[in-house]
Amino acid sequence: LAPLHCTALGKAFLAFGDAHDSGTLERFTANTICDTTALEAEIATTRQRGYAIDNEEFSAGVSCVAAPVYDGEGRMAAAVGLSGPAARNNAARLDELGSLLLSNTAGDSRPRSRAMNA
Repeated sequence: LAPLHCTALGKAFLAFGDAHDSGTLERFTANTICDTTALEAEIATTRQRGYAIDNEEFSAGVSCVAAPVYDGEGRMAAAVGLSGPAARNNAARLDELGSLLLSNTAGDSRPRSRAMNA
């Protein structure tokens, strides 16, 4: 299992689901977030934009983006992610892919109160 704190799918579950980090923020690459305050800020940013990003945090050379998928009651049931070579996925491309995921996972209709208050 990949850790929640350094993968796009994991951060999606931390931001929009009921998951909690283990408290141990292990380093996998030079980009891994290993500070609790920095992770909290990343989760807040993730909630604001609606999708999560992994910028070579778990595996060097690989970047990912993930969006939540909600069930009929507005609870996060799953996440969908896209991964690829970091050399082709700069920040603008990750934002483009994140928006694409949101538009195809009903992420734009997520419960605003849960996303903002979680």
